[in-house]
Amino acid sequence: RRIHPDKLLLDWLHQAGEFSLSVQLSFEKRLKYNYDFKHR
Repeated sequence: RRIHPDKLLLDWLHQAGEFSLSVQLSFEKRLKYNYDFKHR
């Protein structure tokens, strides 16, 4: 049975979206941490 290419693409986009979201979150956390550290 073949997986539909669109389904595969959607799965990939979903994973990529979650990945970029987690990267974005950690990036914001680091920015906030740096900001707090500098403005102590």
